Amino acid sequence: MGSEADALLSPLADSIASAVNLLKLRRFEKSNAETAKSLKENLLQQPISSRRRRSDEDIFSGLSLLRSRESTPDQVYGALAEFDEIPVAASEILAAGWLYRLSAFEAVLVRTFPEAGRNADLRVYGKYVEKTDGMLQKSLELAAVHAEVLRRLAPAC
Repeated sequence: MGSEADALLSPLADSIASAVNLLKLRRFEKSNAETAKSLKENLLQQPISSRRRRSDEDIFSGLSLLRSRESTPDQVYGALAEFDEIPVAASEILAAGWLYRLSAFEAVLVRTFPEAGRNADLRVYGKYVEKTDGMLQKSLELAAVHAEVLRRLAPAC
């Protein structure tokens, strides 16, 4: 079957590639894949619409330098500015969703199809897909809103 698909699609590859290139899509690079991997872990707890530019360790080290009644407002605002978050690309959100699904798939299948003698409970898998899809949809919506807010706040060039 793979050879049949190859025979069918190979002659079309050049025309498909040129049509895709006309879309002017951003490349999905290694950094995008690394972001998706790091976001995958958060998918069950919250939407993954943004990421911080700096690590938590860097942020907390800056916050730990602040002292009550000693730190100036500029120092406080400087430390808080380190929480700077940027919207995540839709491609990173979707990749994180697929990585999550692949990592959790076996456990969900075991719950869906229990040991012999018990009937499969497809509702378990349905709830899993529904929850994951809902979180991905929220992530995409929030990333779009975040990007729009930043666009409107940016000074006109």
